[in-house]
Amino acid sequence: MRFAYSTLQRIKPRVFRHQTAYFMLAWLPIAGLALFGSTLETIVVETCPRALGNIPACYYSLGISALVLVFYWFGRNTPAE
Repeated sequence: MRFAYSTLQRIKPRVFRHQTAYFMLAWLPIAGLALFGSTLETIVVETCPRALGNIPACYYSLGISALVLVFYWFGRNTPAE
């Protein structure tokens, strides 16, 4: 057990130092595609499939990606107990 704990101590600072960069690397393409699709839908070019309530699915994707960003931001700035 001591080996696993000491290994985790060595890995943890390197991973969490770049936590925001890793998050943005994963989040930006998804949010970018959702924003691109939502923009095209707003310009009256039907690009996204319709989802629940005949609302384009890219609007849902944009909303969910915005919520993920908000939760990440608040979770990152909340002090640990």
